[in-house]
Amino acid sequence: MRLLDRYLLKELVVPTIFSFVGFFIIFVAFDLTNKLQMLQANELGAGDIIAYYYYHTPHLLDTVMPISLFLGLLYALSQHSRHNELTAIRAAGVNVWRLASPYLAVGIALSGTLFASNEWVMPEADRQVDRVLHSRHSDVQKKTEAQWVPRVSFKNERDERFWNIGAFNLLTYNMRQVDIGWSDDFGNTHRLFASNAHWADDHWVFENVELHQPDRTTGLLSRTLTNSLPMPGFKETPEMITGEIKINSMGRDKLAKAIRFNLQEISDYLSLHPDLAGDKVAQLKTQWHGRLAMPMKCLVVVFMALPLGLMPGRRSIMGAVGTAILLVFSFMFYSRIALALGTANQIPGWFAGWSPAFIFGSGGFWLIKRYA
Repeated sequence: MRLLDRYLLKELVVPTIFSFVGFFIIFVAFDLTNKLQMLQANELGAGDIIAYYYYHTPHLLDTVMPISLFLGLLYALSQHSRHNELTAIRAAGVNVWRLASPYLAVGIALSGTLFASNEWVMPEADRQVDRVLHSRHSDVQKKTEAQWVPRVSFKNERDERFWNIGAFNLLTYNMRQVDIGWSDDFGNTHRLFASNAHWADDHWVFENVELHQPDRTTGLLSRTLTNSLPMPGFKETPEMITGEIKINSMGRDKLAKAIRFNLQEISDYLSLHPDLAGDKVAQLKTQWHGRLAMPMKCLVVVFMALPLGLMPGRRSIMGAVGTAILLVFSFMFYSRIALALGTANQIPGWFAGWSPAFIFGSGGFWLIKRYA
């Protein structure tokens, strides 16, 4: 059986790679057409644009990889059917599920790859995209200021600590004009003012600090001035602050268009706001379940493609391609609709995230069973 698996996988790889390259070029060309004016405004040359799309690749994989696998699988199965290989394999006592096992394994492997890309590759890729986008500004001051987010304010409700930051650098994680307030276990108020801060050795280091804290003997507030003050007790990491900025800066309409946040950003935000309620919870729960379910596209398209490829009898190639395109775009359209409804708190977040995969995947599963 290993020989059969190797043969089926070999016949799948080539059309899938060709489909991937073709669709990747199409999507890059379409995206470049929409963004060309913006790229020119940022003075990017040909090499910079290539670097931009190199780092932008993880975003394109969400769409290109499932479609490529779907069409590659359809082509491979149609070729096997054309040469009566599927009939011979079935006549040799191989059932449909055993025949489908290498394809399902590929779907699971690509789903895992897509999940890893979204969670661990994409955040760093986004930073590099931003770096490339502003790398060619002739005005040094303009280039520098493009990396800074002004007036960042949030409260760590878990530790009862509020942060007011004059400006936060998304690339270096430096801060300017920092004002932090918190209370100790005895209810005494502490206040820290600093002109600058940076992240080093897993903690914040503040510069030109003015620290207001109660005197241990009198209990009165005292002022301490120091050039540098490390604060390992502050648990707000740069990633947490970046997630705070991203989530708070996006309205419901933008959240509804796509999965914008990775699981770590959502988890960090909820940990800082344990008592969060209302529409924001619905938005984040939808994003959470959508992020978990989104990589499953690769497995779902296998369940969608197998019935079309295993369907007995001769079929029109154009009809099969038309059905395939209709199924894929219906799947993607419903995914967007469900995400929008979940974000608007019209349906539960778990249903918004998982129902597209469940509905289309279970439909394919039922059809495969008919041919088993």
